[in-house]
Amino acid sequence: MSVVRFEYQIPAEEYVAAGLLYHKTVGRSRRRQKAAFWIAAGVFLVVLAFNARPPQWAKYDTSLNLALTLLALIGVWWIWVAMRSLFLARFIRRHYRSFEYAGKSFQAEMDQNGFRVTGEFMEWLVKWPGVSHKAEDGTVFLFVAGGVMFILGKKFLPPEQQDEIRKISGLAKS
Repeated sequence: MSVVRFEYQIPAEEYVAAGLLYHKTVGRSRRRQKAAFWIAAGVFLVVLAFNARPPQWAKYDTSLNLALTLLALIGVWWIWVAMRSLFLARFIRRHYRSFEYAGKSFQAEMDQNGFRVTGEFMEWLVKWPGVSHKAEDGTVFLFVAGGVMFILGKKFLPPEQQDEIRKISGLAKS
């Protein structure tokens, strides 16, 4: 039974890569469907506001014009927010600024039973059956357990340790 031990940090690039990997493997189509819905709803509100023809008696009523302007602004806001949700990497990178583990060091130990990650103030012990999602790309390994994303950057691991992690985690293609 082999044990893989290493120390790592989570820099912004790996945080973004892990977020994109998670969304790519879990929820990509739903995010696009939601964005399409909100863009269509926003376009509808903008078109409605610009095509609304007030009755002749209300032609110079400022409250109606204000309401139509507000309706158009809400539509533009929905379109803008939906478009931003399509550019996920930028959103994730901005979120990294408030990431409480940015710049912190962690020690990890992985074996056939699971893994232990120790940080400055926290320690996690996860058995492999408790991992709900596993993935990897060219830069990171991603393990999700109990609502926590464990991001292990490959630049901190030599190729032998990467192969061993694939084997013990079940990511290796048989």
